[in-house]
Order: sequence, then structure tokens, then C-alpha cells
Amino acid sequence: MRTGLVMVGSALVVLGLLILTLGALNLPHTVSSGYVEHTLQIQILPGKAFNYTLVAPPNAAPPLVIDFSSSSPVRVWLTGCPPPASGIPSQCIVTTVARPTTHGTLEVNGTLFFPYYLSIYNNNTSAPAEFQADVQLPETALAGLPMWEGATIVAGGSVLLVGGIISFYVGLFLKRGAMSGKGAEIPEMPVDPNWTPPTAEEVEATRKAMIEAAERARRRFGTPGTSAPGSSAEEVGTPEDPPRGD
Repeated sequence: MRTGLVMVGSALVVLGLLILTLGALNLPHTVSSGYVEHTLQIQILPGKAFNYTLVAPPNAAPPLVIDFSSSSPVRVWLTGCPPPASGIPSQCIVTTVARPTTHGTLEVNGTLFFPYYLSIYNNNTSAPAEFQADVQLPETALAGLPMWEGATIVAGGSVLLVGGIISFYVGLFLKRGAMSGKGAEIPEMPVDPNWTPPTAEEVEATRKAMIEAAERARRRFGTPGTSAPGSSAEEVGTPEDPPRGD
């Protein structure tokens, strides 16, 4: 194990994770910045309806919550299109209360599509209804760094993380001295301590002996490509027929 590589790899992994987390947290995202609250207070005549339009405030986010109360039972609807003059919507209903009541809550989750229309109908035909509604809507704001800056930080952290993992595993499984080249050394041949280089006379004598040996071999076996003296390759005359006896 290479302790140095393992320590460097561990440090790079920790640093890469920190930078990667920092970049991920600073990518563009929306955060809640409070609530948009609006209070509606009106008087609805006996047997009459009232329509109120809800316009989207800046940076609005779900859920849309409407808490209402009334001095007498009323019907309440929230619709996505303008209600008829009668005040009793028949279509585009987003949410409503089940029956006439003096208090209740309307809530819309998911994607909001403004404008919305709040319709209130006074079921009491003899007395007006004092109606009050509190509209609450979360407000969001954009937070974080610009996309290219956040992406650059995330990419840098990823590179450090991958490099640290590779360095850690290489240091963990690499044997000490495996890259120093010691295992590839060629052993030296033993040398006779009494050996001395030959003299010029000995070299000349050896050369003459080799020439004489080559000449003897040539006389004995012949020059390559020719037949040696006395060999079967020499031409032999055809023997004459022996004389016939009478």
C-alpha cells in the first residue's frame, strides 16, 4: 500500500464532496420569502351574489388558501372562469364548500392558473351577510448563483472527487516499490577476478590459428559449390568391355 497516495486520495475525495455540495446548493432555485395576505370584507344583500377576482401577485406559489367566515350561511365557489350574473357557477369550478355554511376553507394545491374568481351567494333572503375572507399565498424568490457558475463549481467538485477515488484505490492496491523499477533489474553475470584481457600477440596468434583451421577445412572438404577431390562427383570413364575368350 502506498500511504501517500491513499492520504492524497482521501483529501481529494473530501474536498471534492465539499465543493460538489456547495455547487449543488448554489444552483438556481426558488425559496419561500413569506406570504401574500389579503383580507376581503363585504356585505352581501339577502338572496344576492358577489363575485371577486383574484389576480396573481408577483412570484406567487402554491398553495392558495382562502379562509372565510360569514354572519349567515353562504355558498362559496372558486372558479377558473367568470361566473354568471346569478352568482351560482355551473362550470370551471376549482373548489367549493359542500353546502351553505358560516365558515370554511378553500385550498388549491399544484400549479396555479390565475385569475381565479371567488363567488359568494347569500342564502338568507331576509338579512344581509357580513362576509370576510383571508387570502394567503406563499411568495417565492430566486436564490443561488447563475446557472453557469453553479455548473462550473459542480464540475470542478466532480473532477476532484473522481481523481481522489482513483488515487485512493491506486495507493491502496499498489505495492511499495512497484513503480521504482527494482523488480526489472537484470542480475549481473559473475566475473572472474583473475581474468585479464588478451595481449596483441595472443590475439594475432588466435587469428592465425583460425585462418589455418579454415584452410585445412577447405582442402579437406573443398570450396562450397564444388566437388571435393576423389569424391563420387568426379567423372569416371566408361570401362571397356573385356575381351572375349575364344
